[in-house]
Amino acid sequence: MLTDLQKRKLMRMFNAFDHDRDGILEQQDFESFAVNLARAFNVEADSSTYSQLQQALLDHWRQLQEQAGSGQDQVDPESWLRFYDTLFSTPESTSAYLNGYLDGFYALWDLVDPAAAGQGTTLQRFKGMYRAYGLDEAVGEEAFRRMDTNGNGVLDRSEMYQRAMEFFGSDPDAPGNWLFGSY
Repeated sequence: MLTDLQKRKLMRMFNAFDHDRDGILEQQDFESFAVNLARAFNVEADSSTYSQLQQALLDHWRQLQEQAGSGQDQVDPESWLRFYDTLFSTPESTSAYLNGYLDGFYALWDLVDPAAAGQGTTLQRFKGMYRAYGLDEAVGEEAFRRMDTNGNGVLDRSEMYQRAMEFFGSDPDAPGNWLFGSY
């Protein structure tokens, strides 16, 4: 059962994906995210990189639609929370999900920012992602600062995995709670 804290954070994440702010996730939200992510990282709309980016995000939508939306054309907040409640029912399913999510996350980084491929999540990349989600970059900077607990200016894959585990967890003091900003 999700805690109130987990629900608040998951709804913050839901709202970040909900680009048209209508309270429902639809394919259009993921198409808009592709456009915004391309803009944030100066990816040309007519490039093969953009086509790959768009395809990756539409694949993410289709997976979410199948798993959380029961095949419907939209995912509402209740379905979203129910999906995550089921997903987090075992440590194995949580770990498998996070590893897959981070694989996709880093593939997107490397696609939109090939000059920094394999370098992890820097403040600039993190702020670019916030820009693409339509979130406040100043909050993104604060979130990055809080999550970069070793202060080296980079969140490598193991740090991001830990922060994601914290985000999806229920410790109110965990740095990863800030993944999508203030909750």
